Formats: sequence, structure tokens, C-alpha cells
Amino acid sequence: MNRLAWDWLIDFATGAFTVAVAAAVVWLFPVFAARGAFVLLLAAVALSAWYAGPMAGLIATILSVLVAAWMSDPLMSHPILATEADWIRLLLFVAVAAMVGFMHWRRDRAEQAMRAGELRLLTALDAARMDAWDVDLSAGRAWASQSLLRLLGRTSPSDFSHALLLEHVPPHYRDKLQALLHGTLDFELEHDLLAADGAAHQVITRGHAVIDACGQVSRWLGIVAQKEAARPAPPDTLPTQPAAAQ
Repeated sequence: MNRLAWDWLIDFATGAFTVAVAAAVVWLFPVFAARGAFVLLLAAVALSAWYAGPMAGLIATILSVLVAAWMSDPLMSHPILATEADWIRLLLFVAVAAMVGFMHWRRDRAEQAMRAGELRLLTALDAARMDAWDVDLSAGRAWASQSLLRLLGRTSPSDFSHALLLEHVPPHYRDKLQALLHGTLDFELEHDLLAADGAAHQVITRGHAVIDACGQVSRWLGIVAQKEAARPAPPDTLPTQPAAAQ
């Protein structure tokens, strides 16, 4: 089974399952037929769109309309579409369900565009022999490009921190960089960066601080640009202990 067919199967299965659960609740508890049938069906649409995407939400919407038509049989004790007001509720349900699907479609498009933009950025940084890093102090999260992580001997973006970067800077540059991180909002420093494999890279580190509403630094964004090919680092400058991520 190819990927497209598999995706369609997942979308249909998700929509069918959520609508079936909503229909079962309405069937088992007749009170919902008069007061909450479309609320449950709308929840099924929203859940399908959130879990599997807008196509699953569209399938759930179509199946919900079919369920509502089936449960409107006059022979049923509590038909869903018994009055003109019920038909108006059906129209409102379709309109809101379409809006939910559209919002999830826009979200998916935005996520795809963001991933494509991130890929283009990382490709451009790699071609320019540059790396990016991001330390969110307010949220306690950090990120760095994979090539910079490999240079520092780490694999997870969450392992990056200012402490880790400073650990791989020779002592005669470390105080300068630390002072810039704590005393300025924008800085640029040319220095050596000691790789985990023992090589020394001459780099330029640039940083920009993001200020929150209270006037405090809440985030640091920066790049590390390599100036020349790596060379062996002096033994006394190699990092000795791994730094804890901040």
C-alpha cells in the first residue's frame, strides 16, 4: 500500500471512528438526540481534524450529516431532525464544521511553510559554514543546529546552553564572551571554539537579546560563523567536564 492510500485510510478510519462513537452515545442516551446530538458530532469533527488533519475532518462532517439523516427516521423515538429548528441546527453544524476544517487546513499549511523555511535556513547556514543557536531563558528551553551540536559533542538540541558554549571556549576568551552575554544586548566576538574531537575552530559568535515586557532578557538568538579550517587545539585548553544544559 502506497503512502497516499495509507493516508486516506487513516483519515477515513479516524473520521468514521469518532462519528461512530458520537452516534453511539446519541443512540444509547436519547436525551442527546434532542439537545446535544450536533454538539457531539461537532466534537467528532474537531477531534478528527486535530488528530488526522482536515481531510479526516471533512470525512467526519459528511458522515455526521449521513448519521443525522439516518437518525431522523420518524419511526425513531427521538429523531434528530424533527422540526424546522433542527434543520437550522444542521445547517449551523455544517457551517461550523467547515470552519473547523478550514482552520486546521490553514494550520497545516502554516506548519508546512515553517518546516520548508527552516530547511532553507539550515541549508543556507550550512553552505555559509554558519550555525544557529537559541536559548529561551523564560521557558527554560534551548536549541542549536545539528552541525554545532556535533562540533560540541552533543546530539540533542535541548543539550545546548550558554554554559556548554562557554565550556568549549578557551579560558582567555571565555571571560569576554561571558561578560558580553551578561552585559550587552547585541554582541560580536571573534574567538576559538574547541570541538569535542580536539580541533580548534576560529569562529565569530554573534548574539542578539530579546527583551520582555519587564525589560529583562528573556531570550538569546545567535549564530556561530567559522572563519578558517580547523586546527589541533592546545592540550591545556580542551574542555574537561560536560556542562549541564540550562
